[in-house]
Amino acid sequence: MRGDVKTYFFTSYARGKDQAWVGRFHTDLEREVRVRRGPFAEGRLGEPGAASVPAATEALAMVALISGRYARDPHCGREWAIFEERLAPRRDVRDQCLIPVLWRPLETPAALPMIMRPMPDFWKSARMEPYWHSGLLELMRTHQLDGAGGYYAVVRAVAAQVLAAEDAELEPLPPAQAAATGPAFGDRAEQRTTGPVPARAEAEEAPRTVAISYVGADQPWAEYLGNLLRTNNYDVELVRWNAGRRERLYDSVARARGSGERVIAVLSQNFVAPHMEALVREDDLGWEEALSAPPGGSSPVIPVQVDSGPLPGGLSKRAIHIHGLDEGVIKTFLDAVRRRPA
Repeated sequence: MRGDVKTYFFTSYARGKDQAWVGRFHTDLEREVRVRRGPFAEGRLGEPGAASVPAATEALAMVALISGRYARDPHCGREWAIFEERLAPRRDVRDQCLIPVLWRPLETPAALPMIMRPMPDFWKSARMEPYWHSGLLELMRTHQLDGAGGYYAVVRAVAAQVLAAEDAELEPLPPAQAAATGPAFGDRAEQRTTGPVPARAEAEEAPRTVAISYVGADQPWAEYLGNLLRTNNYDVELVRWNAGRRERLYDSVARARGSGERVIAVLSQNFVAPHMEALVREDDLGWEEALSAPPGGSSPVIPVQVDSGPLPGGLSKRAIHIHGLDEGVIKTFLDAVRRRPA
């Protein structure tokens, strides 16, 4: 919140060709809220990449425009995860503050990620027609604006729910905690720009099992990378480094090597927190040596950095920096997993 301006809601949506329609809905919703709360009431519209994080950490409510693409968009997955983090100590206000709106009809109810379930009450209470059959976008496109289940009725219902969220007084999420929160769902399988790898070449050259080494605070990122790999037909196992139990980094990586032909290390400031770094310095091999290929032909660990902080041992220089979720970086990551070492 800035000065007298109060951020009542944040609009989370799948970026793409619907953006102009999303902008109109957001403007109409903000106008409806201002009619009831005055000119200093505002809504914040999701922006590309990490630019949306501040709004997701402080808005009183999140309005999520649900569609199949939303459930596959990692930016939406991160915004939802951040808002769920804020709700963790206040589960009693989840139905007030998290407002799912049907943007496009879903192919199947199973398209909703598990973290969304059960859907907040607005998902069930606002099933007026024709909105629930067609989705809000279709009402806008076909000018179904008036009536009990028309566009403006839905906007008013969402605005009323936004104002109800004000009473919950949901606390903001600290920036450090938001920065450490990865996407709760989403993949880029539909947006890959490279052609498919021929089936025979894939079977002969590419590994099919991947282990992901991570520390507990980076589990959302490990799960995101695991889901991304599964959509590309890999078998994935998550291997947590038990640094708090005095497990050596080298031993943790060895466990991961026993679980996959490829090993990915999720690196961040959580990974190199002071107590973990001390463990490596006192009882373990150096960072570079622990994450390099051991004698015997095993492939080196693929380091994937999920934040922008410095890493020890020169790891930042050779890590794949995936925290921005850029499509080119996703492709680089998948290519690194697929490629056999020389």
